[in-house]
Amino acid sequence: MINPVPTILDNLDKRYLKRLELAGVATLPIEIIATTEELRAFANDAEPDGDYILKPTVSAGAYNLVRCAGRDILAKVSPPSPDNALIAQRFAPEITRDGEWSLMFFGREFSHAVAKRAKAGDFRVQWTHGGTHAKATLTPDVIRQARAVLEHIPGPLPYARVDGIIRDGALLLMELELVEPYLFFEEDPQSAERFADVLAQTI
Repeated sequence: MINPVPTILDNLDKRYLKRLELAGVATLPIEIIATTEELRAFANDAEPDGDYILKPTVSAGAYNLVRCAGRDILAKVSPPSPDNALIAQRFAPEITRDGEWSLMFFGREFSHAVAKRAKAGDFRVQWTHGGTHAKATLTPDVIRQARAVLEHIPGPLPYARVDGIIRDGALLLMELELVEPYLFFEEDPQSAERFADVLAQTI
């Protein structure tokens, strides 16, 4: 374990996003759905033509992720299980228009960033679904916003990946990846060396 075990355990369940949202972190607002009754209530309140994303709180790589209109939620989304709730949120059009951004931090210091984009006709940016990625240059203000997210995580943090979209200059958090995320070393030849320097001081 490189990141602290309590940090890893907390980060395994995406309900941490709600805690960060309540703590004031700019996020794409989410609802946590833990029961079938809560799913029905969410579907009843959803805009029929609204564009929604629902996914398990414990998942990776777009596993069991569903994008659908509000009217189709009950038909297309499996109810939450006793050990795995759902996250629900409005779909962010920036994902298909501009892409999703990943910012890598080693020892809480910014290293490099990439832009991840979905293939034509899809919205999933993971390469397993046809997505692509390339090195990105972000403004100092966006980097500052990403670093501020990490201030809500106590203890040492040898590595972290902050994933989000940019809306009107604001970074909106989508995921805070603290459990062995892909770090896109190939997009910055010096990034692996920076990571190694942090590990040498950590382990």
